[in-house]
Amino acid sequence: MVMIKHMISFIVILGAFVVLPSGMANEIRSLVLVSYVGGNDVRLTTPEIRRLYLGLPTAHKPPLTAVINRTEPLLYQVFLQKALFMSAPLYERQLMANVVSQGSGYRPQMYNNQQELLSALRKQRNAVTFMWRDQLRADSGMVVVSVVWQGRVN
Repeated sequence: MVMIKHMISFIVILGAFVVLPSGMANEIRSLVLVSYVGGNDVRLTTPEIRRLYLGLPTAHKPPLTAVINRTEPLLYQVFLQKALFMSAPLYERQLMANVVSQGSGYRPQMYNNQQELLSALRKQRNAVTFMWRDQLRADSGMVVVSVVWQGRVN
């Protein structure tokens, strides 16, 4: 009888972990590409985003500059997987290969601090970066360039 009570307690506790996910695991999130480009009607396709973040030239005028947002590890991983279809090590190898082979290629700047990232974006009006849509403040002056991905984050 005691064994059955322990077994039921274990199942109830285990069920709570399965049914009640921690944090925002079941919340739908949107990953967006943003910029301070303002009046310019900038819209980027997935292939253009890939080229931009791989240090390759795009046809956009004026030329856009990619900025990597590393302020949140999950955000960075989701961006790499959903926009570039790569893991972090593969991205680094591909980026370096492109920079070297292009000669004039560039490595996007990387920011680990949110305030430094936003400051760099304000100074460089043709720069774009990625963030969660819910982090985008209405009064910031930034515009959504593209919705990269939308879904549940596990």
